[in-house]
Amino acid sequence: MRITSYFFSLVISLLIFISICQAQPALSAQGYVKRGYTRQLRGDLAGALADYTRAVELDPRAVTAWFNRGQIYAQRGDRDAAIADFSKAIALNSRYADAYYNRGLVYQEKGELESSIADNAKVLTLNPRFALAWNNRGLARQKQGDLEGAIADFTQATRIEPRLAIAYYNLGNVQKDQGKLDEAIADYTKAIALNPRDAASYNNRGFARQKGSDPNGALADYGKAIELDPRLVIAYLNRGALRRQRGDSTGAISDYNKVIALDPRDSRAYYNRGNALLSAGDALASFADFHMAIELNPRLAMAYNNRGFVRMDLGDMEGARADFDKALELDPHLEIAQQNRLKLPAEKGAQAATAARPLDWGAIFERLNRGVEFLRQNREAEAQREFAQCLELNPELKDKIDWTITLNKGLVTKQK
Repeated sequence: MRITSYFFSLVISLLIFISICQAQPALSAQGYVKRGYTRQLRGDLAGALADYTRAVELDPRAVTAWFNRGQIYAQRGDRDAAIADFSKAIALNSRYADAYYNRGLVYQEKGELESSIADNAKVLTLNPRFALAWNNRGLARQKQGDLEGAIADFTQATRIEPRLAIAYYNLGNVQKDQGKLDEAIADYTKAIALNPRDAASYNNRGFARQKGSDPNGALADYGKAIELDPRLVIAYLNRGALRRQRGDSTGAISDYNKVIALDPRDSRAYYNRGNALLSAGDALASFADFHMAIELNPRLAMAYNNRGFVRMDLGDMEGARADFDKALELDPHLEIAQQNRLKLPAEKGAQAATAARPLDWGAIFERLNRGVEFLRQNREAEAQREFAQCLELNPELKDKIDWTITLNKGLVTKQK
């Protein structure tokens, strides 16, 4: 009897559950669009994508679903899928300005500048007061090298929307590229007034000030850019170059160290730190940096030239010759490499000198590079072992090794 009662209540429960399920209507295409949009706003892109996809399956003419799904594809970096969806939205509504605008953005990201310009032109036909469309067409024109056209577009964007900081920033970039430094500085200053936390505007104004013979203003701008964005590599590179130019090798090295900490594969940082170290008289550490710059960017002609210069200074004439030759292979008009090569002894003389005292420069530089790296890691005992092996191979390097150790200690002390 108890079993029968339980079974009956179970049946009733199942019937209630089934009726509840049957009472819930399936979402319409518009319902999926609405839910997808809510999910998109909450950051649930996967859920939103699924909803928009279901919406277009139910109603292939759901233009908003195509547009919104295109936005998600663009956000995810799937540019071809984004373009396809924006194109579908445009096919359904030829006056859909936002679809043209977004497709133009994706075309520009892909480097398809003519298509981007065409889409932004269509936007401006539909809505001549769409300031961002003027700005984005200006960017595409700038990338094409049409600087006057870019200036006209950026200027129009600022007329329509006087508080559009990005348009002043872009206008400043074009003015800078044209060598109109005062105009560029004024534009960056306006961008900063509108958006005081834009690190890029400070960095670029600093560069224009540096070119315009205002090194103090440039240093202040680079410092502010770094304060706002401590990971802005270009600001460290620019400040490092200016510091070296002003004779502050230690400050320059510190900036390049920061770049390398942020991006250990940035060949520019190694190359520029090598130059700063060379200015400080540390030939051995500079060699290690030029060597690393070449490993990261084998087409960096000046790195070969500078490494060749260090080889020549240390006595590795054949290695220097090979480096100068490589520099000239990469850049046949590199005058400094041509001049450095002329300073080398004639090849027969160099061979005779090598025969009189053969040196294994490959082994020497391998140990020197390891020793320098150990110094930078504050592993002095291991560095000393590497340097001792170098001296066994070439005792004439003692003064340079001692100087490298002294300079490294000074750098570590100042940076602490």
